[in-house]
Amino acid sequence: MLGSGIQFRSQFFDEATDVPLGDGKTKKIPADRVFGYQSEIDVEPKRARMWSAGVYDEARRGWLYPGSKGGSGDEFSRQGQKITNVEGWNKVRIECVGDSIKTFLNGEPRADFQDDLTPAGIIALQVHGVGNDENKIGKQVRWRNIRIKDFAGE
Repeated sequence: MLGSGIQFRSQFFDEATDVPLGDGKTKKIPADRVFGYQSEIDVEPKRARMWSAGVYDEARRGWLYPGSKGGSGDEFSRQGQKITNVEGWNKVRIECVGDSIKTFLNGEPRADFQDDLTPAGIIALQVHGVGNDENKIGKQVRWRNIRIKDFAGE
């Protein structure tokens, strides 16, 4: 489903808060709004773009990979079209060690970059809202076999 994903190293606050964007810039995030890294779930075969396991900075900087931290969108889509299981399960792996962020889709490397804006935070499963659009009713995102490994101390 377009626009859903796995939030990692993400945060939220009880009150509206100014958060750093880097380069001395900040952005006010509303209360209870989750923001931070998200490994995208993008399984829409009718679209030319398939960016599953790409990294989006939710509510802050937008696309990081492919995007401001590297990766060609066209090449990323071509690889995604080859390795995405459109009709079945896909395996996403996210590795964060220090400022290194790497993602994998079905065993194939996807994103690989350094970013130290958010060194820690929550993990959350995000499903994009479909609003009142009747054509989107019934869309689902499912997860299974979720495993978390702490690399601290390794």
